Amino acid sequence: MEKRSAIYWFNELNKNSSLLILCGTKDKQVNYKQAERMAEKLSSINYNYELKEYDTDHFFADKKKELNETIINWFDKKLKNHN
Repeated sequence: MEKRSAIYWFNELNKNSSLLILCGTKDKQVNYKQAERMAEKLSSINYNYELKEYDTDHFFADKKKELNETIINWFDKKLKNHN
């Protein structure tokens, strides 16, 4: 589990990259607090990340449009800033 979960090796992430962390606060499969813990770890090393929490389930069932817009906007912002 430690090999798969970046929360155990967050300090090894490439600092030239960034992360978009998405979670549903009604997720019954993965507790959204895990995303918050990861954000805390990333903050501690000044890592470039963005945490978005949605009031929805694991599959973002009722937030698909909003989720897609968030992802597209995030990639658009990150790719334009990278050039």
